[in-house]
Amino acid sequence: MLVLLAGLGSIAAGMLLEWRVYVVVGIGLCVLVLIALTNYLRSAEVRIERQVVPGRVERNGMAISHLHVVNRGQRGFGGAEAVQRVGAETVSVRIPRLRRGETGERTVRLPTDRRGLFPVSPVEIVRRDPIRLVAVRKQFGTEQSLLVSPQVLPLRPAVNALTHSLEGKTDDMSPNGSMTFHQLREYVPGDDIRKIHWKATAKQADSGTLIVRQDVDNAQPVTTVVLDQRPSCYSPESFELAVDMAASVVSAANAGRSPFRLRLTDGTVIGGDNSRTVDRALEVLTEVQASPVGTVRDALVHLNREKGGAVLVVVTGMVDREDLQLIANMRVRFRRVMVVSVTPEPRPVEHFSGITVIQGSNLTELIGSWDVGVKA
Repeated sequence: MLVLLAGLGSIAAGMLLEWRVYVVVGIGLCVLVLIALTNYLRSAEVRIERQVVPGRVERNGMAISHLHVVNRGQRGFGGAEAVQRVGAETVSVRIPRLRRGETGERTVRLPTDRRGLFPVSPVEIVRRDPIRLVAVRKQFGTEQSLLVSPQVLPLRPAVNALTHSLEGKTDDMSPNGSMTFHQLREYVPGDDIRKIHWKATAKQADSGTLIVRQDVDNAQPVTTVVLDQRPSCYSPESFELAVDMAASVVSAANAGRSPFRLRLTDGTVIGGDNSRTVDRALEVLTEVQASPVGTVRDALVHLNREKGGAVLVVVTGMVDREDLQLIANMRVRFRRVMVVSVTPEPRPVEHFSGITVIQGSNLTELIGSWDVGVKA
C-alpha cells in the first residue's frame, strides 16, 4: 500500500511540477504494485496432505512432518515456503516447482528438545512476488499434536527383584515390612511406635534409648525416586536432563522387576509397594515443570513417615552439603542411597560418606557415572 501511494504521489508531483522523471518513477512503482497484486489474486492451485510421524516420541528423538504436495492447477506451480508452528517454534521447508498434475514430497524435522504436548499448526504456504511486496498465505489441513516424553536412558537397575528374592538378602537397610524379623535397632524419627520393643528398651533405661523391632520383606525391593523441582538448582537444559534421569531410573526399576515409588518435591506421588507399571509415571514426568513449591527436605520428611525400601535415588541439580547430609540420614530406612546431581556444566564430583553420588552435565557423563555407581 505504501508503495502504491508513493507511486501515485510521484506521478502527481511530476505532472504538477512538469518533472517527467517523477512521472516515470511513479508509473514504475504502480506497475510493480500491479504485478504483486496479480500474484496475490492468483491463488495456489495445490493440495497438501501432512503426516506427523510419530505422534509420540522421546525427547531428542526423531519426529518429522511429511508433506505430500499435488499441483491441481492448469499451469505450473512456482514453488512456495511451507511453514508450520510446533508450540512456540516455527519450522519451514521449501516446496519445489511443480508442473501441472505433478506431485512432490517434502519432510522437515520437528523440534523435540523439550518435553510436553505441543500443537502442530496446519501447513501454511507463503508465496511472494519477485520484489516481495505482497505475500499470499494459505492453510492446508488441521491442527495435530506431538507428544514429547522424557528420554529413557539405558541405565542398569539399581536393584534386581528376582536376584534379590533368590538371595534372600537382608541387612540394616532392607525394606521395612511385616513378614520376617530382621533385628532390633535404635528408634529413629518416623518409626511406628507400635514396633517399640519394650523389653529391649528397658535394658537401655540408663541411656534413655528406645529400641524398635525391624521387620523386612525381601520380596518387595522397592526403588524410591525423588525428583527435586527447585528451579534454583538447574538451568533449563539441566532440568530436562534431570527429568530424563528420573524417568530412566523408574524404567530401569521396572526392567529389574522392582516396584517403584516416584515422589516430586511439589508433593506429587506415583506408584507404591506393588507398582510396576511405568506409564502413569512417564505421563507425569512428561508434563512436570520446575517449581519452587517444596524442597528435598520436605520430600524426605514424608518418606520418613512411610515404609522404607531397597533403594532411594534423589535426582537433583546442584547439591550442597546440607542436602547431602539430609539424604545420607535416610540410610536407616533404605538399604542403599544414591544421589544423581545434574549440573549445568562440568564440575568436580561431590563425595559424601555412606551414599553414592552420581554427577554429570550431559548424557554420556550421567550414564557412565550411573553404571559405575550401581556396581560399587
